[in-house]
Amino acid sequence: MADTAAHLIDHVLPSAPYRQWVFTVPKPLRLRLARDPVWTSWVGNLAVRAIGAWQRRVARARGLMIRDVWTITPETLASHAGKLLLDHKFSCLPVGGTELVLCGIITERDFLRFAIKAFEIHD
Repeated sequence: MADTAAHLIDHVLPSAPYRQWVFTVPKPLRLRLARDPVWTSWVGNLAVRAIGAWQRRVARARGLMIRDVWTITPETLASHAGKLLLDHKFSCLPVGGTELVLCGIITERDFLRFAIKAFEIHD
């Protein structure tokens, strides 16, 4: 395990500060989690929500979170979405459906993939 971590640090991950989270539970609960995938999912989701809440609090305190998020709808033309990405220097845009439900995320990579396929078709 230490070799894998060393490989990741030396060769894979960019040079940046990282926060490592360690999740421990009492031994009787470990045994239950090992046997029951439903419990494992529930406890894992609980931990992820707690970490996410902490990250949001820190981001708000540092002034990093904004409330006015730019979104597009599934009906938005690709050309308009691409223009938004370029004009505002966004790397991605959330695609929202009705009642602010997230349908997906469109990224710069999606546009690049589309462009490559378009060039392959026309070559």
